[in-house]
Amino acid sequence: MAENGQRPSKHALPVLNEQAFIERSKRARLKRNPEGHFIHAMYSSLVDGIVTDPELMVLPLDDHSIVRGHAVFDTATLSKGRVYRLEIHLDRLFKSAKDARLPLREAQLSN
Repeated sequence: MAENGQRPSKHALPVLNEQAFIERSKRARLKRNPEGHFIHAMYSSLVDGIVTDPELMVLPLDDHSIVRGHAVFDTATLSKGRVYRLEIHLDRLFKSAKDARLPLREAQLSN
């Protein structure tokens, strides 16, 4: 037993700083997907912007969608540079948000 009354761990885990986490995450992601990441962008409500670095495509643990499971999402296929059946995806997404009583706000698009 250790002084704090707990058994020592067989495998000591490092405490990672931001840079060490990102380096390990990139190595692990490359090992899993050697040809590169297949998701090219993600909207982050945390920073209210589009994120293009896969290591930053995360949801905070205290995000309402995680804590309460109160969220909607949709995926779409890109074909020839366009979203396949975009109108159907948007209709389904907006209906789901309405049914879940999630308020929508107008996005501020920048060039």
